[in-house]
Amino acid sequence: MRILSRFCTALLLAAVCSAQTQTIWFCPIIPATWNNFIGSVDYLDLFAPGAPWTSASSRIQIFKMYTQMLFPSVPGSFSDGTLRQIFAYLNSRHIALAVEFGPLTPSAPPGCGAGVEGFGGQTALIIATRIQQLGGNLQYIALDEPFSFGSLYSGPNACHWSAQLIAADALSNVAQIRTVFPNVIVGDIEPVPNVAGSPDWLSQYTAWIDAWRAAAGAPFAFFHFDIDWTANWRPSVESLRQALVQRGIPFGIIYNGWLSDITDASWIEDSENHYAAWEAQGGTLPDHVIFQSWYPHPQHVLPESDPTAFTYLIDSYFRQRTSLSLTIASSQASGSLLDSQAGPIASAPIAVTAQATSGPGTASNYVLNGTVPPAITQAVIQTCVNECDEVGTTDINVYSFQYAGSGGKTTLNFANGLTGWVVDGNGTASVQPSSDANGKSVQISATAAQRTFVNSVPLTVIPGDSYTLTIQARVSPSSAGSGYFALVFLGATGTEVSRATLQFVPTTLALGTAQTASDGIYELSITPLDPGNYQLQAAYSGTGTLWPAFASGIEIGPSIQLNGIVNAADFKSEPLPPDTWFSIFGQNLGSAAHSTTANTFTLGGAGVSVCGTPAAISYNSGPVITNGATGWQLNALTPDAVADHSSCTVVVTVDGQASPPVTVSIAGGILELFNFTSAAGSLPVITHGDYSLVGPASAGFVPAQAGETVIAWGTGDCAIPTVTVSGQAATVIFSGRVEAGLCQLNFRVPSGSGGEDQLRISTSPGVYTLSVARD
Repeated sequence: MRILSRFCTALLLAAVCSAQTQTIWFCPIIPATWNNFIGSVDYLDLFAPGAPWTSASSRIQIFKMYTQMLFPSVPGSFSDGTLRQIFAYLNSRHIALAVEFGPLTPSAPPGCGAGVEGFGGQTALIIATRIQQLGGNLQYIALDEPFSFGSLYSGPNACHWSAQLIAADALSNVAQIRTVFPNVIVGDIEPVPNVAGSPDWLSQYTAWIDAWRAAAGAPFAFFHFDIDWTANWRPSVESLRQALVQRGIPFGIIYNGWLSDITDASWIEDSENHYAAWEAQGGTLPDHVIFQSWYPHPQHVLPESDPTAFTYLIDSYFRQRTSLSLTIASSQASGSLLDSQAGPIASAPIAVTAQATSGPGTASNYVLNGTVPPAITQAVIQTCVNECDEVGTTDINVYSFQYAGSGGKTTLNFANGLTGWVVDGNGTASVQPSSDANGKSVQISATAAQRTFVNSVPLTVIPGDSYTLTIQARVSPSSAGSGYFALVFLGATGTEVSRATLQFVPTTLALGTAQTASDGIYELSITPLDPGNYQLQAAYSGTGTLWPAFASGIEIGPSIQLNGIVNAADFKSEPLPPDTWFSIFGQNLGSAAHSTTANTFTLGGAGVSVCGTPAAISYNSGPVITNGATGWQLNALTPDAVADHSSCTVVVTVDGQASPPVTVSIAGGILELFNFTSAAGSLPVITHGDYSLVGPASAGFVPAQAGETVIAWGTGDCAIPTVTVSGQAATVIFSGRVEAGLCQLNFRVPSGSGGEDQLRISTSPGVYTLSVARD
């Protein structure tokens, strides 16, 4: 039987690497007095002869430095000799020099901007002159978040300047640099999202971008996103990206790890996870990719062969891209894993999970693992709603927290309601003790405009200790992106030093893991879920040479494609007589199986009804992937009970889920011969008396002889028809049903026939070819 190849079911979310040209930036940091001695201790080894980052250095176009490295009066800034070495190395390899520059001028102390990030414009001319004098060529300036800190920031020495004032002040200092480097290219960096700065941050950003263009007479040359990876960042990134596209401004993403990472390995791993979370899950490739750290890790940039070194991260980004597809049936997930050349990837593990998309959610355990930062001995457990760079509706129940480290376990719960807990005194969300079958809890409900937090009392932690924080909670799908659970680490004065977070998301159900076959295809039987209520995801974790890949889809039920019910003999869409084999093409029609008995009414989990009457099924293809597309085929028999109908609805049911009904015409008096594909094209199934196939000798068959009785095989109405061969009447010896849905038609080939003759059967709409030997 034929399997159609025109199906649109796969959701391809890990895009094959396009031909888009990207600009790659690199910005490590060196331990120094000005940054509390954090960063990569071998930073300067990058610029030594034969430094072991040949591949990574060939991939970057721009090397970015911090202004503190360049301004001579900053403690720990580079010496003239060191800068000459750096600039000479970059020049020799045609790597452009960039500086991350705070362009705003602080007012005289104690005025606004003093000690605030983004305010360092008064150093512009000194830095530019020193670069020039020491052999450097400053080609790019990346403004250090001037709008966020010049306008939205509300801490000590805040300015709250307008976008226009910020643009004017920044441009005056950029003008100083341009007296030395007149062709320097200017772009901006800002945090994304920036709900802490303003709930309306996106519209304020676009106003700032437009204000710069108006003041400068040209748009930013680029706009880099400093993403808060702890937030629900994806919608914000996409919204700002679209705003930049409308303005013709290239966008870039800074790929880095977490402040809380305490090893180089974990920082590199988190950085890889971050770039994969955007680019392998449907995000548009950034125009600029920035590998940057201002965190304690990684502590080594070299060698690039070391998976924990910063330069390794650059090389890992250039691994071969992969693509993963996912097709979902009620009891099966399937798809294929391909490399960037559309070649199959074999023996790869594919993990399939599910998340609810509607409903209240179920109580589950959420786990946060990490390491306590050095010198930290106290921490607070926090539930934060709509005031930690997250915004959305919230509907959650929190039952308990368990902190486990080398010092033992500490369990906190709500057995005594909110006694012993600190609730935001200015919060507007509903925070109420509650109780259900899972135990006592606190229930938090909020609109997107309401906020709150709930803090524990401080608990004792051990510096450098590995910990596991387990949270039992119910998180509704609608709460995703509205907040997070956090472990907040406190310094000696009781103020926050850093935090580790776990976003509100509905629980993830592990459905299983499958391995790809030699053709890259995987199949996994899964527990049926409520159709339309779950988002399923397939994930490939990648290797040292291959990118990870993801694909997702909604759990859906069976469906019949448009014009997907055809006569099984010739795959034509036409009225079906009773007791006729027909084929159904569609989606999610069960698993592969062949019937072994004549009266099989459920096959591969699928059943078929015609006018409400069960139909026998002989074949279920299961999911078949052809040219990257997936489809199903069922072969079923129209019941005799439909004889009195002129039309009927056909419904496929799989594991209790019914497809939308499709109406087909019912009519008697139609016979179609089965067809098969040969070297001579499509031929009718006609046999000699010994049941060998009739066909042209050129295709390896034996033609019929004039006067020979041959047998034609078909399905439909088996009443005796009129048969002609090239216009000459053939004598019909026999016509009848020999088994369910199978007609046998014996006729004698008339004399005078020869060659590829036209065979016409009065009950068949088609015209067939009969090969007859010439005399």
